[in-house]
Formats: sequence, C-alpha cells, structure tokens
Amino acid sequence: MTRAPYSSKQYRKALGSVLRSLRRHARMSQEAAAEAADMDRSYLSELENGQHDTVSFKVATLAAIYGTTFAEIAARIEAEAIKRAKH
Repeated sequence: MTRAPYSSKQYRKALGSVLRSLRRHARMSQEAAAEAADMDRSYLSELENGQHDTVSFKVATLAAIYGTTFAEIAARIEAEAIKRAKH
C-alpha cells in the first residue's frame, strides 16, 4: 500500500502555513477570513497552527494510494462541481 510521503503532523503544519500566508497576502484578519468562510475564528486559528486534523490529509493519502495527487483530485472535484452546477 502506498502512503503519502509525509506524516499527518507535517501535512497539518504545511497546510496551516499555506493558509496563513494566503490570508496575510489577502490582507485579512483571522476574524474577517473566518467570517467570510462562515467558520469560527478559533477553528481557523487551529487550522493555521496545524492543530486540527483535516479531511484534506485523508484525501491526500487516498491520492497517493490511487497513484495520483491531491492537486489532480482537487481539479477533478472542481470540474465536477461546475458541471453539476450547470445542470
């Protein structure tokens, strides 16, 4: 069985770092970003600090098992959602 080439903790820390960087680049506070995303600010803080296990790690693990990447799955999900929205 193929596994993701990183641990859950490493993934959470990387995800948090990316989310924080994107939020700062957008010049948003945690409060504003959380409100826009319809989530509690404390949950966003946990995500940004790598303290919350996310479903995306599970999807990344499945991607490795299926011989693809998280990016490929995300692109396919977006394309499918757009297709469904048109119907």
